[in-house]
Amino acid sequence: SDQLKSKYQTIAICTGIFLLAFLVRGLFAVGFLDLDRPLSGDEGAYHARAVQISTGQFLGSSDRPLLLGAIISPFYLIIEESYILGRLVNVLISSLGVPIIYLLVRLFFAGKSIPILVSMAWTLYPPSIWYAGWLLTETLSSVLMIGSVWSLCRLKEHRGQKYALLTGLLLGMLAMNRSIYILLPLLI
Repeated sequence: SDQLKSKYQTIAICTGIFLLAFLVRGLFAVGFLDLDRPLSGDEGAYHARAVQISTGQFLGSSDRPLLLGAIISPFYLIIEESYILGRLVNVLISSLGVPIIYLLVRLFFAGKSIPILVSMAWTLYPPSIWYAGWLLTETLSSVLMIGSVWSLCRLKEHRGQKYALLTGLLLGMLAMNRSIYILLPLLI
């Protein structure tokens, strides 16, 4: 009963901090960055990659890594091929990092206050908010990196196939998002 109550509390906290992060990032992206501003820098290449994937051209160009486009393309298929939607998906991705940070910090601190404070710090961390409103891979890299560290910590504790597979999947996705991370597993 206490374990079930703790699980529901964790789910409620993760949901709450995710929604808060989404609200902060969304308001900043809409109010300050202006979501319909023209694409700038590498954003055009990531948008084009997502459009290529959504139209069945999975190989497309190799100008940019595959993963961000692959994540955004289902939204393009279902709703519309709009870079504004791509930016909103990036806000969603960025918001996912906050509950993962909460879960990661909980592995090191028994109480709930320190994990909540750390996740609130990430919620309000200016670069995390700023990059969320751009169609770039930095946001996805941070979420995948945080998830990889969490998964590695869980693997150390539970030494099971589930966390080994999850760690491998996250590290593989990280390499597909930014090629600089391809050698990270060797360092680990």
